[in-house]
Amino acid sequence: MYQYSLNGEFITEWNSIVDASIKYKCSSSCIGQAIFDRTPSLGYLWTDYKYEHIDLSTFHIDENKTKCYTYSVEGKFIKEYKSIHDCAKEIETTAGNVANAIKGKYLIYKTYYVSDIKYETFPI
Repeated sequence: MYQYSLNGEFITEWNSIVDASIKYKCSSSCIGQAIFDRTPSLGYLWTDYKYEHIDLSTFHIDENKTKCYTYSVEGKFIKEYKSIHDCAKEIETTAGNVANAIKGKYLIYKTYYVSDIKYETFPI
């Protein structure tokens, strides 16, 4: 089994899906399903055949991403993100925290509201 960056660059070869799932502390089915569906899992692309550089057009990379938007404490729009993961990375928190903030409409770090709906002003 082979692991690639989301840019299609080869990272490493694994002896099995189980080995990779142990390393990343996830269910082996999340990687197996990603191979079958040709979608990202854990921030990587996975294949059962080794390519020097994979053709990204054969993968479904952006289809399952949830766009999200950050807002100030006052509710003013700050920035749009392609995904919850991208937002989490930039504001230095976890994707889980961002997802929970979206559901619960609470502040992250007493600084950001996050929504999966774009507002002119966030409804506080």
